Amino acid sequence: KNDWTVTPTITDSVYTISLLNPNINYEEHTANASKLFRQNSRHVSPKELNYELPSNNLPEFAFVGRSNVGKSSLINQLLGNNKIVRTSKTPGCTKNVNFYAFVTQKGAKSTYLVDLPGYGYAKSSKDDREDWVVMIKKYLVARDLSVLRRAYILVDARRGASESDGEMMEFMTKAAIPHQVIITKA
Repeated sequence: KNDWTVTPTITDSVYTISLLNPNINYEEHTANASKLFRQNSRHVSPKELNYELPSNNLPEFAFVGRSNVGKSSLINQLLGNNKIVRTSKTPGCTKNVNFYAFVTQKGAKSTYLVDLPGYGYAKSSKDDREDWVVMIKKYLVARDLSVLRRAYILVDARRGASESDGEMMEFMTKAAIPHQVIITKA
């Protein structure tokens, strides 16, 4: 018997492979997730954050992967709004750490989804691409694990895991950053 399952997510082209722990009440987690994803959402501008990382200790879930792997599209789907996160067919569209918040009915932020720049090929200079990798790693190690609950490494099923995906997984493992691989474009 396998201890893992392949589960379709919110779109037919995104799957996650995960180990199931029989000691966890998944129904409770499903109910909490349903409440979260019914909330409104919005982009949080850098100015609103005083051009710093948030300091309000809200949970953050970061999305990282190669340029054009579908990070922004997945975040749009999770937020339930296909227009909140800018997407492009041109690799390298996301150049900064971008925060998107779920907002309660009273207007308070409850959780952040974090869209990180891509690595690998992009229509930008080699120096810019190297700077993005440094920015990604600085963000990941700067966040306390009580805040950064998980980083999701997106991998394009049509291309497979690249050397840079492997390097990112190794970096997160060595830094003890909880992470999970999500296969996109299957």
